Amino acid sequence: MMIPGMRIAVGLTTMLATAVLVTSAVAAAPADAGAAPEGVSCGLKRYRGHDLRILVLGVPIPCATVRKAVNRRACDLDRGWICAPLSGDQPVFEWVRAKDLVDDDFRSWVVAERYPCAEAHVDRAVWRRAARARDDGRFPTTTQLLADDITRCDLLRGMTRARVHRLLGRPSFAETWYIGRERDTIFSLDGEHLALTYGPRGRVVSAEITR
Repeated sequence: MMIPGMRIAVGLTTMLATAVLVTSAVAAAPADAGAAPEGVSCGLKRYRGHDLRILVLGVPIPCATVRKAVNRRACDLDRGWICAPLSGDQPVFEWVRAKDLVDDDFRSWVVAERYPCAEAHVDRAVWRRAARARDDGRFPTTTQLLADDITRCDLLRGMTRARVHRLLGRPSFAETWYIGRERDTIFSLDGEHLALTYGPRGRVVSAEITR
């Protein structure tokens, strides 16, 4: 027999996994150049130097209610909302109402859209400052956002190993750099790393987030 707490945990994981898939499908759907995803815009959330557009998907929710949930410093379970940080080219954050889990009526979710690659920039000073502040208590970390920018915007493609090391410093191991706690999950047990792959000429050909 499954105890209530365990049932909620399993249901929560399933619900957020569904939300991630739906959000990814919306982002990947063909659209006219410059067209925004369908949804209701509820202003901006400032996070680590970037303005993230807040978008309500599914059944509309009043923006006043949404802002109370998204304007918290921490991404956690509070005020009746569940927050999940996401990686890569997915939204930076996704929120769902806890009561939707209890009622089994998952129809609305809120996302903080990722900023465009035109705003993405990584240099030695930015990366090292972010690495020093990695344990400031805010999640995701600045190094995670920078690593997302590197992977989704191909910021390091074509760089030599020596140039990468000057930029990112010494790797944690085997051309990987620790960037913070694992995302895309309710139960953050492992760490995340930025992993680079070099081609025959010793230049970066790909970058990915690994766990």
